[in-house]
Amino acid sequence: SKVFIQDDNRDLLPDYLAFVKGVVDTEDLPLNVSREVTQNSPVMQKIRSILVKRILSYLEDLDKKEPEKFQTFYKNFGPLFKSGVNMDFENRDRLIDLLRFETTMTEKDKVTSLKSYVSRMPEDQKEIYYLSGESREIVEKNPNLEYFKKNNLEVLLLTDPMDIFVLPSINEYDKKPLKSIEKADLDFKKETIEDGKE
Repeated sequence: SKVFIQDDNRDLLPDYLAFVKGVVDTEDLPLNVSREVTQNSPVMQKIRSILVKRILSYLEDLDKKEPEKFQTFYKNFGPLFKSGVNMDFENRDRLIDLLRFETTMTEKDKVTSLKSYVSRMPEDQKEIYYLSGESREIVEKNPNLEYFKKNNLEVLLLTDPMDIFVLPSINEYDKKPLKSIEKADLDFKKETIEDGKE
């Protein structure tokens, strides 16, 4: 009815989508609705759910059709967006698919998805490996990376402080455990020691 009801409603979107701005037009709310009513309204919960799903669909389409724009979005809002994995359990799987990381096989500032990482895994690789640190430069100097580079095993490089909270909580992706290279399979470490002796 073109009647303005409320400004800056922080209940319409979860915190991890706080970067989204816009106008919601609905005929499902009474014009004299109060803030208290909107906070607990089933209609508002439905609107919230629809908005989140539409935003995630938009980001999925952006990633497929305009990956460069998606990477720009992720560079600007990635740390905030990642926090949704531990907040929004209804959309958790979709959020995980939208996560992006630098790896030992990507150029600096270029990121990849867990799905793409898995598609590049050798057949005998059973785990997804990662290593965290303050910056890519520091992480790449870690001596434990040598074995993985030598054997063409891709490692996620986690340089965003949010990553250390998000990755361990995912536990596994596509039935493949996520594991820090510091805790990698003992066979790898044993072989690395043997290589050193040679």
